Amino acid sequence: DAWDAMKEAPAADERNKMLPPPPPAGEKKKRAVVALDLSATMDYTFGLAMLEPDEAGMQDIYCAPFIPADTLIDRMNRDRAPVKTWSDEGWLVATPGNVVDQDALKEWLVNLRDRVEVLEVSMDPHNASKLQTELMALGFNVVAVTQTAPSMSPLIKETEKAIHSKRFRHGGHPVLRWMMANVACTKDSKENYFLNKQKSRDRIDGAVCLCMARGRWEHQKAPRQMSLSVMVLG
Repeated sequence: DAWDAMKEAPAADERNKMLPPPPPAGEKKKRAVVALDLSATMDYTFGLAMLEPDEAGMQDIYCAPFIPADTLIDRMNRDRAPVKTWSDEGWLVATPGNVVDQDALKEWLVNLRDRVEVLEVSMDPHNASKLQTELMALGFNVVAVTQTAPSMSPLIKETEKAIHSKRFRHGGHPVLRWMMANVACTKDSKENYFLNKQKSRDRIDGAVCLCMARGRWEHQKAPRQMSLSVMVLG
């Protein structure tokens, strides 16, 4: 299906580790939307930046997964994934301690803003009020997107169409590819789409961020045409 197609990417390349390149001298920054999926405690925190389409309609994606360093080996065993290798190779950030240091996430966002024009940062508002306030103080436009069926279903549908059309370019990011492979996309009798895990241990944070970012990009194009449960903060 479409979600499996995202995992069949070219071999991971060196260009796509966390941040896009700076704009060439004299050129303006590309526009981008950012989606965040925050961890409760020892889980993954995921940041994803989606840049505006190029002339061919392709959108570059840059991923910033974070994990507590103290849980790295446990996560590797639980998830049955090469988490330590990803950390050693720079595909994810292991922050000191047993919870993700949100200062590292904020640093990534600030560095990202030096390279692209960040139009907005979307996230589920649940347990995120402190980070939302801090990001607004740093000048980011923060948008709350609740992860409920009425809110997420249009975003999932839009993302599935883009995947089918092969509109995303993510440089073979191994963490995103792994999370996309864990997705089981289902729908109910009302045609609401849901992202589910294929197994209880699976992680799909990157897939959630991809859907949020794609949906919010479409909202940037035609805000009155998208019916989403969102709230702009600040």
